[in-house]
Amino acid sequence: MRSLVIFIALVSYISAERIRRESGATVQEFLAETKSQDFGTKNHPQPYEDNTDCSWLIRGPPGQKVRVNFESIHTERCCDYITIYDGNSEDSPILATLRGNLPAAASFVSTFQDFYISFHSDDSVSAPGFNASFSLVSSEDFELEADDEAKNLTSQNFPDDYPNDSSRCWTIIAPEGQQVRLFFHHFSTELCCDHLALYDMTETPTFVSLLKGTYRRRMRPYFSKSGSFLLCFSSDEKGPMSGFRATYRATSLLPPPRRTLPNLLGPCGGNLTVPEDGHAEFRSPTIWRYYPNGLECSWIVRAPKPEQKIRLWFPYIHTEECCDWIIVRDGENSDSPKMATVSGSPFAFHPYTSSGDVIRVDFRSDHVNVGRGFRAIYELQKEIIQPQECGENLTAVASPQYFSSSNWPNGPYGNNESCVWIIRAPAGRKVAVTLLGVLTEPQFDSIKILNGAEPMSRRIVELRGRFYIRYSALGDVLRVEFNTDASGRAGGFRAVYRSVADRQELINILGYRVQSK
Repeated sequence: MRSLVIFIALVSYISAERIRRESGATVQEFLAETKSQDFGTKNHPQPYEDNTDCSWLIRGPPGQKVRVNFESIHTERCCDYITIYDGNSEDSPILATLRGNLPAAASFVSTFQDFYISFHSDDSVSAPGFNASFSLVSSEDFELEADDEAKNLTSQNFPDDYPNDSSRCWTIIAPEGQQVRLFFHHFSTELCCDHLALYDMTETPTFVSLLKGTYRRRMRPYFSKSGSFLLCFSSDEKGPMSGFRATYRATSLLPPPRRTLPNLLGPCGGNLTVPEDGHAEFRSPTIWRYYPNGLECSWIVRAPKPEQKIRLWFPYIHTEECCDWIIVRDGENSDSPKMATVSGSPFAFHPYTSSGDVIRVDFRSDHVNVGRGFRAIYELQKEIIQPQECGENLTAVASPQYFSSSNWPNGPYGNNESCVWIIRAPAGRKVAVTLLGVLTEPQFDSIKILNGAEPMSRRIVELRGRFYIRYSALGDVLRVEFNTDASGRAGGFRAVYRSVADRQELINILGYRVQSK
């Protein structure tokens, strides 16, 4: 077991050095010791600077683990965040993404001997940031042998609460030529901070899944590709729960094939070309339901001409925050520079602009817990989007034109806004409005579309909150109202409008039915 850990440490070190040489990144590197050491954002507790990108690589000696304690976190909720990687680079598995105001934050224990931590801030609204400390931590390691008989594996004290501030690892080894089958019957931990990391111990450890929170649905079994699994469980200083119970055994059987729904799943990746005029979109499979487990999708989005740049943004994102990720890369290769790693349900829209003529989007889901997925819109970056007026009179033409809430996409809309857009089409044609993305305070901020220019015109639709579908309306004259209250803000909305001859022309453009009254 010890020789395996030393081998992992050597591979980890070589990999990290290669990544830093290739990327040219500047990373602050620390060696963890038994004595606690501090790190954090510059100027803490004073506000950090805008457009900050900082990274810290914290190493421990081979065979030991590192604990990082976040003592306070205060960042802009929508757009500034800390990412914790269970390894030596941004290519390592993500343990957590922390943002917002967390005065009593959390602590994390590495699976091996390294932690890579990054902090990103956008170009507006700063906050005190975070302060944290790190030190070496002792871990109990166990080696288990799997055979044909199912054996139990539980967290400490199960079914009673597991202890706080603990770390324990198990290596499950099957006989030569066989695999390990692992099945969780019960899993319940503190969602923010206590987790179980699962690795397949191939020639180099392969990340399989990160489990945390409470799983109420029946979980799928895990099958190792090699002859062994490594499981590492860690808890912080607060909030213990019952933990987990699993069974494991050796098997020579391959896992059952996944059930596919070819008529419903939709494309999982592809090569796309940006239109010269307007926008286009792609989405995760089965967004109107929930995406499947075990997805590995890649979309390559290319501009029509080499000198053109691409703007890409996500009107809707809903994924398992810990373990299902969207990765945006500035280039077409899997090792192109990473622009963002996105998961969960962000509170704001954020556009990503390529430096060249290609953007790559990867989407990965693990073996448990899913979400609805995402929608992505891409278009040519012809000009910088400027803040728009709070309402105006518009004339629709055949080509697509756009309007949005104030500050889109650079920040949340303002409070106490009452904006009205009146949109007309040339004689003999109709106005079509499509809401590309809507994200408002659910209770009190709303967007309405009325079939007419007057405030008392018939209402077609009123939307609040977050929507995973596009909504289109058609009429002779359309009135769009956006009203916000005195508190609570979000990303707002963006809409496209155009003139069409009739309803069928709009259906042909959009590919789905539209609402009209």
